[in-house]
Amino acid sequence: MRIVFTIPSSVLAETEIALRDDAVERTVVWQLAEPPDPANAVVALVVPEQHPEATTLGHLVRVPGNELARMQFDAYHAGRRTWIQLHTHPGSDVRMSSTDRKWAIADFPGALSIIVPVFGRRGLRAWPGVAVYERGEANWRRWSQSEVMARLVEL
Repeated sequence: MRIVFTIPSSVLAETEIALRDDAVERTVVWQLAEPPDPANAVVALVVPEQHPEATTLGHLVRVPGNELARMQFDAYHAGRRTWIQLHTHPGSDVRMSSTDRKWAIADFPGALSIIVPVFGRRGLRAWPGVAVYERGEANWRRWSQSEVMARLVEL
């Protein structure tokens, strides 16, 4: 069974603002109630402390370990779980890199990683150019564009 996730329009709008940057990658996470409600609704946007870097090899964003722990403890105490991570890439290449895979924040079967192109300047409405990867038992699977449109629904 393929889960459909619902995202409140207010969360999408806040996420667009949090991700948009003209020079560096940014990351945020979406949390769902634990256990998820029948609509699999995103209930919280979390913008972690982060340290974007631009190197000769490319762009990346680091979230310190103590911040990751804080986020997960806060989620646990609030009855939520981090299900979806979003981060930007500088260009239109939205392939999930080995760095993206190694340092995934939500890394369990069913978790999603959404890669947003051009530093988030295109926004998220209608998912322009984004790539969505779903964590399976052994690896990440990229969704087709039609699957993105069918399984990520704005409220």
